[in-house]
Amino acid sequence: MNVTNFFSAFNRFAFALRRSVIVSGIFMLFISAASAQSDDLAGHYYLSGVTEVGSELLLKRDGSFEWAMSYGAIDQQNQGTWKLQDGKLVLTSKALKPRRPFLSLKGVEPWSDDAASQLKYLQESARDEKAYAFCPFLHGQIAVAGGKPKEQAEPAAAAATSAAMSDYPNLAAANKAGKLAVARLPAELSAFHALRIKTKAEINAFQAESQDSESWAKASNALMAKLKSYRSAEEALRKMIVQAIAIDDKYRDLFDIDDLHPTIWQYATFSCAKSVQAKSKEPNIAYVAIYVDDPENSVRIAKNSKAQVKFSDGSVQNMTGFDSGYAMATLQAGQSITGISIASKESRNDPIKHFDFAVKVDHQSVIHVLMDVTALIPIPFETLTLPIKGNGLLYEGGIYKKQ
Repeated sequence: MNVTNFFSAFNRFAFALRRSVIVSGIFMLFISAASAQSDDLAGHYYLSGVTEVGSELLLKRDGSFEWAMSYGAIDQQNQGTWKLQDGKLVLTSKALKPRRPFLSLKGVEPWSDDAASQLKYLQESARDEKAYAFCPFLHGQIAVAGGKPKEQAEPAAAAATSAAMSDYPNLAAANKAGKLAVARLPAELSAFHALRIKTKAEINAFQAESQDSESWAKASNALMAKLKSYRSAEEALRKMIVQAIAIDDKYRDLFDIDDLHPTIWQYATFSCAKSVQAKSKEPNIAYVAIYVDDPENSVRIAKNSKAQVKFSDGSVQNMTGFDSGYAMATLQAGQSITGISIASKESRNDPIKHFDFAVKVDHQSVIHVLMDVTALIPIPFETLTLPIKGNGLLYEGGIYKKQ
């Protein structure tokens, strides 16, 4: 190779080297710019501009995200990875992994105020159910011997008393009806007051009946008929009061009298509840609560789940369902629990599974079972693309703003 060719080849090599360095520099500049933009995007965002919706988005520097949204009674959560793509932020979800088995025994805990409050609620609900069974007329049901009330169709609602004056085609007729109502009101009020006293006495007399007997069924149905008559009398009195108000506004105060039917029905409800409570006093026994919840997701076990308690003598006690995460078992003196079984579903389409736990309990306490519904929580979205606008992220008419 002569000198001229050597320098020519050297120049070409040097030019290629310089071009490579420039391209590499530009490439590194793009990488650096993208990295800087990603670092700028990382942070905690809050959604604004969307009515009655609260949402947070946490973009971490390691490329992962956490997202939460609440609207109405619905709470959603999601997590996964994020990246920049064509000038937009793209969130990609990943399935939540269960932290533990669907049901797992946490342990035996002391009796709590929450458990005591739930027990009181269940006892009061049970008393109310007994009261309505003892007094079926409160639900407009006919009673039959054997204590199984049958539903009865409700009569058509009475016409509104405020429309009473529309019965009269002209003002003269309305005035005449109003004057007649004013003249009759004192006697009608007195008669209605006497009817109220008589109805209360009949309600009191009914308390002596023994439920499930034939006389109880007859007395209950007779009392229901009398209460309906009382309601009809009250409606007639209301109509008369409306007519009287058209003549003299001072009668408007009569709408506030306590002789109207809600008072009688409240009195009947109170009397039935009082009678049932007197006939079925709560025994002095201890209770053991089975409490099942997922504290991380603020979820309690479904109401239709069932529980069973096993005692040391081989006997069992079945609970028909849960209420607010609780099922209550009675614990007689000298008894001890050796295990519990809970029948529930891990998901809606799964068969019912039985979860058995060995546990020893001989005093009033709470058996706490942890639940993990993570795998059951539907993913709100698989991917979510959020356009970038300034320092915010656009979302359905609103914007996520970094805090």
